[in-house]
Amino acid sequence: MTVLEMQKGVQQKLNAMEIPIISEDVLWYLNRAQEQYIADQYVFLRGKYTDNQDIQLYTNAQKAMENLRTIVTTDDIENPSDPASKQLILESNFYNNAKVVELGGLTKTFYYYVRSQSKDSATDGNGDLAPNLVNNRLVEQENIQKYIQTKYNSPIFRDNLVIIEGDTLVVFYDNQDDSEVTAISLTYIREPKKLVRDIGDGNLETTRCELPAHTHREIVNLATQLARQDRKDEISRTQRQNFEG
Repeated sequence: MTVLEMQKGVQQKLNAMEIPIISEDVLWYLNRAQEQYIADQYVFLRGKYTDNQDIQLYTNAQKAMENLRTIVTTDDIENPSDPASKQLILESNFYNNAKVVELGGLTKTFYYYVRSQSKDSATDGNGDLAPNLVNNRLVEQENIQKYIQTKYNSPIFRDNLVIIEGDTLVVFYDNQDDSEVTAISLTYIREPKKLVRDIGDGNLETTRCELPAHTHREIVNLATQLARQDRKDEISRTQRQNFEG
């Protein structure tokens, strides 16, 4: 569905409710609805990567992945062989057994974490590189303290652990065998292009919603609900001000 078609859909619904609105405001609500729709779907998607075995949660997560598939991307991140080049995976200045990836260096603008894997620097019996591919598990930032390596604690990880800390992805690894993370494959939801009627910056804007076609009507409905709720809030504020005045 084109942005113009989505815009007309919202205006028709609001006109039927006798809610006046100008075209520019409709575009604002469409972009707001697109962002909220992605955020709502991500909540369902996260259920796929938790330990919860509820079949309905898993089914919802599968549907969410289909709804977001067009803005899911993967970057393979590793340091260039030339030490003078910009290093993409850095040692953490704060944690002992951790590497840091700056999310601003990804090929697309990072929105939400989906999954990731790490490659380590393990070697075989002859001393040749024989890296392992290790799954990463996202944990809440406030829970990472129990996993940090200190002089009193030397944890063993079945999976590497990751946290989102500011604009960085921090990967905690098990260094019991003296191997460390050398590369990361990160799958994430990227920022969608802004919905516009006429293209200005082709890299940042689109005249057709990037999300799968079957989601467009849901975004139109959500934009209508947001505009309707704002209108109701505006009327309530006006009535309260008149009463208090």
